Amino acid sequence: MNLPTTPAHRWPNPRTEAAKLSSSSIQTHSRAPLLIAASVSTLGGLLFGYDNIVISGAIGYLSQLFHLDAAGTGWAAGCALIGCIIGCAAAGTLADYLGKKKGLALCAVCFALSSAGICSAA
Repeated sequence: MNLPTTPAHRWPNPRTEAAKLSSSSIQTHSRAPLLIAASVSTLGGLLFGYDNIVISGAIGYLSQLFHLDAAGTGWAAGCALIGCIIGCAAAGTLADYLGKKKGLALCAVCFALSSAGICSAA
């Protein structure tokens, strides 16, 4: 099958197409949203690692206080991490339902209540 060679049916020349683009028509995009998203995700990973360290530091005291065997200790650590995963998974849906500001306010209230509970337990 032969294609007609009239100018309307020829493949565009990349050099002429590139010459048509001027520097004013090329838009530059800011990298700020990318940097913010990368920083927030890095902070999330850092905090998840911090939670793991806190849990591993508390396991010894939990096993002594509640006289846990190896299975009970593993269950306590696993439940704490499963709670972290469920909280992370539910946060997006909750933020979509309540909105970002109300979702963050609810998170702050939960954090304040848990901090008050820890303070009163000491």
